[in-house]
Amino acid sequence: MTFQIPAVRGDLTLRPSGDERFPWNLEDPLLRVRLPLDAFGHKLIQQMEEPTSPVELHASLNSVSKSSIEPSLLYRYIFKFQRLGLLEGLRAKHNRRSQSQKRKVEAADVQSMPLSFVPGLQHACQACGSCCSSTDVGPIDKKQAERIQTHDWTEIIGGLDSNQAVFRTARHADKTIILTEMRNDQCIFLAEDKLCLVHRHLGIDSKPTQCRQFPYVFSITDDRIDVSLSMECRAYWKAKKAGTPPSGQQEMLRELIELGAPIHRISSTVFLDSGLLLSRADYLQLEEAMLQAVTKPSTHLSPIDPVVAMLKSGQEAFSLLRQPIDSEESRWIDAENWASMFSCPTTAFRQDSTHHQSSLADILRAMTSFCEQARVVAKEKNLNGLGMRFHFLEDVCQGALGGIDMDSFGWTDLESCRQIVQDIVASGLFAKTVPRVGAVQFGAGVLGLRAYLTVIGACYRARQACRVNVSVQDLIDSMVTLSKMLREEAVIEFLRDYEQSLFQALGQSLVHNSVGSK
Repeated sequence: MTFQIPAVRGDLTLRPSGDERFPWNLEDPLLRVRLPLDAFGHKLIQQMEEPTSPVELHASLNSVSKSSIEPSLLYRYIFKFQRLGLLEGLRAKHNRRSQSQKRKVEAADVQSMPLSFVPGLQHACQACGSCCSSTDVGPIDKKQAERIQTHDWTEIIGGLDSNQAVFRTARHADKTIILTEMRNDQCIFLAEDKLCLVHRHLGIDSKPTQCRQFPYVFSITDDRIDVSLSMECRAYWKAKKAGTPPSGQQEMLRELIELGAPIHRISSTVFLDSGLLLSRADYLQLEEAMLQAVTKPSTHLSPIDPVVAMLKSGQEAFSLLRQPIDSEESRWIDAENWASMFSCPTTAFRQDSTHHQSSLADILRAMTSFCEQARVVAKEKNLNGLGMRFHFLEDVCQGALGGIDMDSFGWTDLESCRQIVQDIVASGLFAKTVPRVGAVQFGAGVLGLRAYLTVIGACYRARQACRVNVSVQDLIDSMVTLSKMLREEAVIEFLRDYEQSLFQALGQSLVHNSVGSK
């Protein structure tokens, strides 16, 4: 079969890099990335200014090369350029259209923006202290920290040498931030009765804004502010039942915004995967579709049903977006076509034509090993609390690999547990954790993995207690630990090795099994 490889996009720029191994950079203004190129990649880009067949391209490269070029080498580069969106075609047209649809978020008065909520997400603090434990508290505004330090804490907090010692600094995203000091894996201001010493001695107005804000999460989406929840409260179910809809607390929420509470913003374009863009408007439509699927009533009461609903909705949306693009590009990377053109064995190309898709079991096995190593490092650094959380994540991954069968457990309150898992997924979507983690497919995969492992973790906790029934508190305790762990920078960076596989692996495992069980 004869076909032509599209030309490289005309807006790409080649620039010398000064690196001996990769002496050139290919700058992509559309996707805002820079691709290092070796000598062969540089020659290839120069030969692809016009559409050409693989045979013609191979011949032209041989004419400017000192040695003969293996067709399989050419194939590997074309495959990579295609995945990164560097070639003309439907992918490039889609990306340009996504860029043209971007809306600039004006520097509007956030106080005038309407607040938007997900029905059912509500919270009333139960003073359990979990938000002050097992996680860094901050970053804290410098003026707020200085105001707190004017109080004499040495008479209140035992073993404190000076008021300066109640805070510490750390590096985050190339910035120095202020955090509260930690003792026994909890904030230094957390008293034995689980109440805040700053609140007690200086009043609520002196508490850091981040502390007053918990568990609310703010995200600007064009002309509104979405208000979601952080699922890291060990009294979550009590707090949910005692809470009132946040739509009735708008005065308090607006006060937090006025005080400078962090507000997340997503870019005007986001990546669906490494080479395909979505406009912000298109992403918000995708998010809304997944939210509706997650919150839709279900007659099949399974604790992981909301996770399956998100995965199925995402699969359908991603497939709809990608199908015409994949159909076009499949011609350029078809192993049999290349083998026929160059009279080579198909295996010479097939090994490169299929991007390795790790299964969920592959990912969980690797994650188990990663957690084991991270636990050792945490112990060496005397981070005992972090080490225990890595140990829990390790045990849960092993349980998900077959050590724990969810169907063998009973649930003391199945509907409540299902509602909590639904809240985990819905709050994560509405808080914009998906695009903030990275590419949309990867972010949705991380959110789905967090919710799924939360259910496995609840079963693990019940088994450790020699119970056959899983309680609501088992699920909540698992939720808090795994919510914290699956936002740890080290864990996210580990999972990036599976950026191309995670969402699909979850879908193949959970959606397939769910359909089979029905």
